Amino acid sequence: MSKSVESLLARTFPEGATILYRSGLQKRIPDEYPINEIWERREYTPVGFDVEEDDVVIDIGAHIGAFTIYAARKARSGSVYSYEPSSDNFLILQRNVAINNLTNVCLFQMAVANNVSRKQLIIDETNDAGASFFKTGGTTELVDCTTLEGIFKSNLIEECGFLKIDCEGSEYEILFSTPMDIFRKINRIALEYHVRDKIPNCNPNALINFLRKRGYVIVKHTPKDGLGILCFKREL
Repeated sequence: MSKSVESLLARTFPEGATILYRSGLQKRIPDEYPINEIWERREYTPVGFDVEEDDVVIDIGAHIGAFTIYAARKARSGSVYSYEPSSDNFLILQRNVAINNLTNVCLFQMAVANNVSRKQLIIDETNDAGASFFKTGGTTELVDCTTLEGIFKSNLIEECGFLKIDCEGSEYEILFSTPMDIFRKINRIALEYHVRDKIPNCNPNALINFLRKRGYVIVKHTPKDGLGILCFKREL
């Protein structure tokens, strides 16, 4: 276990949730950034587009659990399936679920990709939420991978009310490899995309067009520098 995981800070919200996180003093992007993104700015859950009481939620790229905790508290009669491959992040994710006494969460130390495999995850030393299969340099960690279809089948999920994806560039291969019968079971999707200029169809327009053909309409698009967040709901 790294020293950053041994000594954690705690942040408590008016809603009663507590999130443990690393200080991030030496980080380009600290843990507090995704916490604020989810809890303060509500970028994955804008007004009128939220996790509902009885939703089954899938959290791909759960990091330390900011969205998992948010979703589990919203979906009191539902359940949350959270996937995070980084071992350091996963340890904090486990602790965050435990200290919030969440009994409707299932945790998996796995990545999600376009096939069932084992891959080298590249750790971003400047951003604990930035581990990726597509970076160069840095330390690596061998991780198990499943697919979105595999998540549905292994957990016997018949309907997913809310799918959240933040997986540092893997969003394209995850979605593009998912069969239509799985999309018919997903009501809402909120995802962070990462523009990969040198690779065809790795941009927001490709995602928007792909999901429109599968019955989704775009609810909100929050573009940023080289990335952004897209929210979709299923209409067909």
